[in-house]
Amino acid sequence: MTYLHYYPKPVLSGKPNHDYAIMDVSDGSRLNCNKNSVREINKVIPQLIQSDTVTTYFDIVVIIPAYNEAEHIADVVRQSSQYADEVIVVDDGSKDNTAEIAEKAGASVIRHQRNQGKGVALTTGFEVVRHLIGSRYLDNHSDVPLHRILGHWVFNFITNQTSGTFVTDSQSGFRAFSSEAISKIRFKSTSFSVESEMQFLANDYNLKVTEVPITILYEDPPKRHVIVHGLIVLNGIAHMVWHSRPFYVLGVPGLILQMISLLLLVLSTNAHFINMVMCMMLFIVGALAFFSGLVLHLTRKYFFRFVIS
Repeated sequence: MTYLHYYPKPVLSGKPNHDYAIMDVSDGSRLNCNKNSVREINKVIPQLIQSDTVTTYFDIVVIIPAYNEAEHIADVVRQSSQYADEVIVVDDGSKDNTAEIAEKAGASVIRHQRNQGKGVALTTGFEVVRHLIGSRYLDNHSDVPLHRILGHWVFNFITNQTSGTFVTDSQSGFRAFSSEAISKIRFKSTSFSVESEMQFLANDYNLKVTEVPITILYEDPPKRHVIVHGLIVLNGIAHMVWHSRPFYVLGVPGLILQMISLLLLVLSTNAHFINMVMCMMLFIVGALAFFSGLVLHLTRKYFFRFVIS
């Protein structure tokens, strides 16, 4: 279970902008947001808006994707309500009475008829920037199990390198978005790889990402085996790289093929015609893959610049 307390961002020109705090209540952990956590968030607010013309008007909506969280959802809603103008629970096809309990606790509830995944639940909530991430590893106050630390290190490295957005906790469920970011991004991920997708989207749309330290307590056992969870995330990242990073898919392997073909040609003791032809073919295939990946990469890059502008 994850609890999130997030103070809202001041809005410009006195107009009520909605900012969103996203709470992950699906990983069996609890986020302990005390006064220090809130203070860290408030310190980063001026950096996020980068403007001196702010008012004291606050308007924040908290979106909570939840699946079979009847035991904890009421407590999460009540504590979140202390810091939000509205709390929205997206009940992702729960088989228990999560939705009913959330409504009684004061939340607005959106129901999915069947379980569709965390990414879909977040997208549903977004439909009724800058991007803020709560990191477990900035101050290291969280007692994170060793197997999670190792898994997070692997996913941090993969996500950072492939997305182009570098953070210390790519799998954190503590997320906050400005209204500008909400208006731009749409999630394609339906699973727990949605946090990694946020980094891809932040890079594509040139959104500023800021991290603040948080503390998480692991009190409840995870709903699914950590290896299964990790494979789901890894599969999601692989799909994102395939669809949005063509240079990694074609360009890098193509470059490797060219290097291998040249190396084989140099190391070949018998410079037979057949060997030379095979090396030449391997080099040509590698060159085609490399330039295809490069062209697709540049096309996608300038397309996004055109869309943003």
